[in-house]
Amino acid sequence: MDPIKTKEFQLTQKQYFKILLILNYKRTRYFILLSALFIIWAFWQNRIADMSGVKISTLLVVFVLYSLSPLYTSWRASKNPMNSVYALTRSLVFDGEFITLFKSNGEDARISLDNVPRVKKIADCMIIYTSGVSAIFVPFSAFESEADRINLEGAFKERNLLK
Repeated sequence: MDPIKTKEFQLTQKQYFKILLILNYKRTRYFILLSALFIIWAFWQNRIADMSGVKISTLLVVFVLYSLSPLYTSWRASKNPMNSVYALTRSLVFDGEFITLFKSNGEDARISLDNVPRVKKIADCMIIYTSGVSAIFVPFSAFESEADRINLEGAFKERNLLK
């Protein structure tokens, strides 16, 4: 397999926020949906009429706050200076067994695919998890060609990493 190289790329704070927002809403979407369905069911059954005004407002406030919490946590994480490593200019080389990450600050890291637990595709980005909490975010625009991206996805699918 020929090495797959990306162009140098850099995530903007807006891109990082968008990725985090999608990931955070994916975690909470079922609870939000079930909560909304419960509130609709309660109105339909006139159960809300039996509740006091304080209980109704508390229920609605909790639902709204929980629905907005992924927005706040994504915004806070994207503004956190400790996460500024995602804003570094970087490039990747994939040679079939290893992913080599070259950062603009002179650091490079070589990661074996055996150490990659999973890979996800969301929006216009590929997320290569290097541990349970660390990941490399690669925008689709960073690939030299569409064929390179498809070949990399195929390599991840062969190893059952792409979910």
